[in-house]
Amino acid sequence: MTANVLYNNDFIGTVAADISDLIAVKFGGNLESIGKYFEIDDKRFSVIGISIDGTAEFTLSLICVDKVKTSF
Repeated sequence: MTANVLYNNDFIGTVAADISDLIAVKFGGNLESIGKYFEIDDKRFSVIGISIDGTAEFTLSLICVDKVKTSF
């Protein structure tokens, strides 16, 4: 997945992040673990990406594939 921005594509590329040890210890150190932390139904959804937006206050969106409505 290629990283992107909403306004003024000043920096384009990929990104790396360190997952919280509190999440990693309990759920594992990958994107699926963030879905488990937020109690996403992993039988129906597969987390394939993450979007973070904001400055003083931020939003976190999980990008998922719906396993029921998607054919592979």
